[in-house]
Amino acid sequence: MPVLFVFCLVLIERLFYCVWSVICIFLNDNKIESLPSSFFDNLALLETVYLDHNSLTDIPTGLLSGLDELAFLKLSTNMLTTVTTMDFSASTRLDTIYLDHNSLTDIPADLFQNNTMLRSIFLNNNFLPTWPPAVLNTIEHLDLLDLADNVLVSFEPESLLDGSEVILSGNLLTTSQEDFLESMFPEVIFVF
Repeated sequence: MPVLFVFCLVLIERLFYCVWSVICIFLNDNKIESLPSSFFDNLALLETVYLDHNSLTDIPTGLLSGLDELAFLKLSTNMLTTVTTMDFSASTRLDTIYLDHNSLTDIPADLFQNNTMLRSIFLNNNFLPTWPPAVLNTIEHLDLLDLADNVLVSFEPESLLDGSEVILSGNLLTTSQEDFLESMFPEVIFVF
């Protein structure tokens, strides 16, 4: 399958107007501050997008609309302060999302409501003080949730899915190990 490597400093709204077979775009390590919502129009076969290490402050509404095949999205190391349900709702095949190393302070409980195929979520190195357990309600088989290096003071283990790996290191958790383990496995007796 063809792969298009795009390294550009100035983005033109219709850069990919007639390119139908592109499945992967690398726009990482640039100085991109914003993108028009129509930027990915006519790229229906796009599966992978690298937009990491830029200066994006938001995700334009509709940017990912029409990307029915999108499975991998990397938005690491930008300046995102908020994300909304609408940002990812059209990407129903999304498998892996990187939102780490941004400035996120809140995650809406319904953020991934249409992303039932998500297997890996990277939200480490942000400023998240809480984690709404309902975020994972619609996800069927999450393998990895990375919440390391935020400012979480608590975490509700019931929000995890069976078999999931969760990384919580580098937070401000105050729950003792005993309380945490007992809440995770109420049927097991722990001796400390």
